[in-house]
Amino acid sequence: MDYSIKDIFERLRTSYLIQIELMKQYPKILDFAKLSARTKSDEINAALEEREKRRKTYEIFDMIDTTKFRADLNIEKCKQFILWANIGFTEEILDDIRKSKYQNLDYSHIVEILDDYFAELRKVFYEPAYR
Repeated sequence: MDYSIKDIFERLRTSYLIQIELMKQYPKILDFAKLSARTKSDEINAALEEREKRRKTYEIFDMIDTTKFRADLNIEKCKQFILWANIGFTEEILDDIRKSKYQNLDYSHIVEILDDYFAELRKVFYEPAYR
């Protein structure tokens, strides 16, 4: 992941492109995502869930350019909304991919949908000059 990219939506887009490249190279990687890391220990499960939550939230949102956000918004809450939106979006894409045949995936269409999605998010969160 290239953390020198400071625009949150460009950083997320880059993250998706890396994942798409992995899917192209290793189409069965999605099958591994179905595996559960749950154990019989509630304490270990809770620690794993907390670790995963921290990893997802903080790495991608570290050191982003917040000057592009609308001045009337709470940046930390915006980050959470963007995270939730991306989790939902990712699940939708993965569901569509799992329903199709791996070798017939139109990756350029996925990127097109991504770009449209991020354009809409920019309209919601960014000042007009940065949309």
